[in-house]
Amino acid sequence: MAGSDEESTPSSSTGFLKLENKRQVNKEAKDETEKVAEARQQLYASLEQPCSVNHNNMCVIEYRVTSEAEVSLVLTKSKGKLWTYMGVTIAGERHLYPEEAIFLMSMCAARLYHNGNPLNLVQAFQLLLGHDADLWNRHMLYDHLRRAGYIVVRHAASLSRRKNVSSPSDASVDLPEREPSVDENPYHSLESIYDVHLADSGYTFASKRKPHIRVLVLSADEEVPSADDLVSLQTKFDDDCPFHVACVDGSSISFFQMRAVRTVDLPDETAAVVKRDERREDESD
Repeated sequence: MAGSDEESTPSSSTGFLKLENKRQVNKEAKDETEKVAEARQQLYASLEQPCSVNHNNMCVIEYRVTSEAEVSLVLTKSKGKLWTYMGVTIAGERHLYPEEAIFLMSMCAARLYHNGNPLNLVQAFQLLLGHDADLWNRHMLYDHLRRAGYIVVRHAASLSRRKNVSSPSDASVDLPEREPSVDENPYHSLESIYDVHLADSGYTFASKRKPHIRVLVLSADEEVPSADDLVSLQTKFDDDCPFHVACVDGSSISFFQMRAVRTVDLPDETAAVVKRDERREDESD
């Protein structure tokens, strides 16, 4: 209402939290930190609410830990079509990536089980993403593109596994705290690259169609790829698919496209003619 000094409080008519626009928070101010803590608790409470979808109509994902303490997310029951372009098939079982499992749960299309116990979305975030900034960035990009209607698959053919370092018993989720290492070069790996297809492109795992675009996921504090990085990346692909970079900064994602342009050295005679024409244009002006 115009003229009112009261701030609108987070509310939701659908059971999910509708947050205010982002603003700077003074961490030293007690009232500011209390507001942040209250908003965080409301967010956790909204994520802990069970889906109203009949469980019989939902996929089932099983969280498994191998003898080598490696994690697998196995789709043991498939329902609907959202899972169709997810994961890879290993020994006859469909194994999902963390961002794919989180997306299915957020769409009320799957339930995640750990040791026979169902987990809510807050516990899934903690268990599958933890404080790994790379996983959080991939989740943000994947969720954004899938909700926009695109088919999104990781370009890397192999399913990367990570060690079991989280416990689902802790239902609290904080912002990722992992700092990128100066020795890590994301441009030399295909793990952070997604192939993005249009929904009506006819893409299937077996079709090997060229994607609409390829997207490299970066954090806001990572360096922009250099020309050499782009050339090195492009040599890993056998097509001319446009290459985009997604810069993830918290809940914001910025997309931009970069191209490596090579200049051609002109012969001396041609260069002289070009310079002469430029001088004539300057004199005529």
